[in-house]
Amino acid sequence: MRLPSQLLRASLFAIVLVLVPTAYALAVPSPATSTHDPCFVVCPLADITYHVTVRDVAGIPIVNSTVVLDFSQCGFVHCQVQPSGIVVNDVAHTMSTLTNASGVASFPLAMGGCCPSVLISADGVLLATVSMTSPDQDASLLVNGVDNALVTAQVGTANGCADLDCSGTVTATDVAIVVAHNGHSCTGVVPTRPQSWGTLKTIYR
Repeated sequence: MRLPSQLLRASLFAIVLVLVPTAYALAVPSPATSTHDPCFVVCPLADITYHVTVRDVAGIPIVNSTVVLDFSQCGFVHCQVQPSGIVVNDVAHTMSTLTNASGVASFPLAMGGCCPSVLISADGVLLATVSMTSPDQDASLLVNGVDNALVTAQVGTANGCADLDCSGTVTATDVAIVVAHNGHSCTGVVPTRPQSWGTLKTIYR
């Protein structure tokens, strides 16, 4: 016996009402299943990318989730021009972007300085609190000999700001990372040359 069309439509509508809330519930970001790169490092040249993967409670990646990095608990030193897709809020001290089809939010941030407490959230849900550092140690938005000296002075310590590879200890590797980014600035790579006294001097055109 066939159901009357009105009864059939009502039954289907009831099923939809049950399933839709469940689908939306699963789309809520989960701190337990979402992940992020273990080491958060930025450079004024934006040549280092930080990744946050947003998943729901079932471990399913969430597409087009708004991921926000909140720097309000520390300094917010950044270049005026950021890579495509990065939204800057200077009032709230945040950077945000959307996740892709794999649920991954990519942050190639043009920034400098250090921040021991960056809040990561997705669609309003707090996922984690992490620390951030940069080869641009003094937040001048130019990596040069000053930054090299600052990291070198911390070799052998557990200074988080100078620990660029997140190994737990500042070593020659961290100094090498600064050297590799030497000359990086908001506008590109600024040429440098060693001086007779062994330091680096920036050459401005």
